[in-house]
Amino acid sequence: MKLIGVKIENFRCYRTPVTIRLGDLTAIIGRNDAGKSTIMEAIAVFFGDHKLDKGDVNIGASGEPIRISAIFTDFPAALILDESRPTSLAAEHLLTAKGELEIVREYVGEKFTAKTSLRASHPSAKGVDDLLGLKINDLKKRMKDRKVPEDKVNLSVSSEIRKALWAATPNLALTERLVPLDGEDGKEIWSQLEASVPMFALFKADRPSTDQDDEAQDPMAAAIREAVAKVDAKLKEVVSSVEQEVMAVARATLEKLHEMHPTLASELNPRFNKPEWSKVFKVSLESERGIPVNKRGSGVRRMILLNFFRASAERKQHEEGKRSVIYAIEEPETSQHPDSQRLLLRSFRELTEQGGCQVLLTTHTPMLGGLLNVDELRYVSKADNGTHVILDGGVDASTPEVVRRALGVLPDNQVRLFIAVEGQHDISFLTGISEILHARDSSLPNLDDLEEKGEIIFVPLGGSNLKLWVTRLEKLNRREFHLYDGDKPENKVQAAEIGKRPGCVGLVTKRLEMENYIHPEAIETAMDIKVSFGHQDDVPAIVAEALAAKNGAARSWAQMDDDERERRMSKAKANLNVNAVRAMTAAHIDSWDTEGEMAGWLRHISKLMSDYDGTSGGHAAASSR
Repeated sequence: MKLIGVKIENFRCYRTPVTIRLGDLTAIIGRNDAGKSTIMEAIAVFFGDHKLDKGDVNIGASGEPIRISAIFTDFPAALILDESRPTSLAAEHLLTAKGELEIVREYVGEKFTAKTSLRASHPSAKGVDDLLGLKINDLKKRMKDRKVPEDKVNLSVSSEIRKALWAATPNLALTERLVPLDGEDGKEIWSQLEASVPMFALFKADRPSTDQDDEAQDPMAAAIREAVAKVDAKLKEVVSSVEQEVMAVARATLEKLHEMHPTLASELNPRFNKPEWSKVFKVSLESERGIPVNKRGSGVRRMILLNFFRASAERKQHEEGKRSVIYAIEEPETSQHPDSQRLLLRSFRELTEQGGCQVLLTTHTPMLGGLLNVDELRYVSKADNGTHVILDGGVDASTPEVVRRALGVLPDNQVRLFIAVEGQHDISFLTGISEILHARDSSLPNLDDLEEKGEIIFVPLGGSNLKLWVTRLEKLNRREFHLYDGDKPENKVQAAEIGKRPGCVGLVTKRLEMENYIHPEAIETAMDIKVSFGHQDDVPAIVAEALAAKNGAARSWAQMDDDERERRMSKAKANLNVNAVRAMTAAHIDSWDTEGEMAGWLRHISKLMSDYDGTSGGHAAASSR
């Protein structure tokens, strides 16, 4: 399941409902005390990673419940409620009008007891508006009362009875409302959904630096929870086996007790507490001299956290179809050098590109803010009347300018060249290839190093980048290198127009896409699959189909719908441009790119940078394209 939005009401500073749209990578930006951390902790409350206390209730919401909702896509297609007969959320009218799954959790009373509902476009017509809460005998009675024919209905399956009752109602009066999951089948629906809800890990900026809080200090705690979740079925078997053994002893004990004291025996019942497996296992990271992580400097701890994410990304590429994970990180730039901040963001992007992972950040540093795409930004502020306003970079056109003023994101005067490509995957490809070729020929630029030094800026034209918006390429008069895929005729026209401008080069690939330049042996090394393809073949589709077969997908490639194929192709594309490119060698490049096209791109970049004279115009000589 993928989290695409969160709604918060009556929690701390959020009195009236606010909605935050979320993507694969989302950065929440705002001034101090604007409510950024509150959003993170509200999400943690929903996922059970934060316990509520009286101080969490908004001061104006006395007696009202805290309400936190999570909106999902990619939810389970089928539910098994009884008799192994499948139904679905759509068939049970449990999705919103947009076809999304919205789970609402209300926390009531002094103990903040959680009540779970679904906000759904659900029947409100009298007599069919409460079916999920009815037991099967009550459903049968409802059929008789409403004179619904029973001859074609399996009366032992509650979902079939509901379906028949709804089908026999001329006007269901579908209304978006809360549908409680505390009834008979409602509890089973929640049980199945809960098993698919993403795992959540929150890393706070203000973690204590004491031995008493190892789990908060050490990112391995999240690894433990993830590992426990993977063997959940086996652990349930262990619990069941232990319970059976204990119950046998308990029953024998009570039988003997009944012989001596019948009244006392009837008052006793064995009860089991649900084991918290994640607390059973403890792990800590120590240096070779035995110094624990939480005694190291804050910068070192953050770098360990960074590499925990990187390790997670590489591991998850081999675990297709597993439960998704949400990593929430407050102020990841804390105690980090600007170069490390760039590495952090790159690591987060790679993590999300593997699929099955989302990353939420809070930040108020110009460095990270300037490197984020506009549609990844959420700006939090307080209005004059005390209510909160959340600007969404993907929706509100004013977001970039508001963020620029708040963070002080300014044009970088060290920039010598803009490299414009079609998307984020192309950046991964070019930086990886340039590192390989630079290692053999130092005259070719290492784009990764140049980006870290701030001498180049990549501009993914598929999405508006904040620095692009702030600096406005055409007004900065820096040199530009544009490289587009060769799959569209219009790309050639656009590249030719770019090439007419002084100090600019526009090229298109001779092959269909960047992925066609990756050697099949590197793909085999990175993904353990053998594929063959030509220069004009759709490589992500070929690789996605091969991976689906290798991982035992439930449906063949031909049987999958367009959405599923597109999701798998997107994951394959990310995998190709990150992991397969890393598996490439100079020998691979020589044998696969016999025309030296990739080295030619880098020579163009090198020449553009050497021609740059550092003046405001930036052109030592007219570009020869």
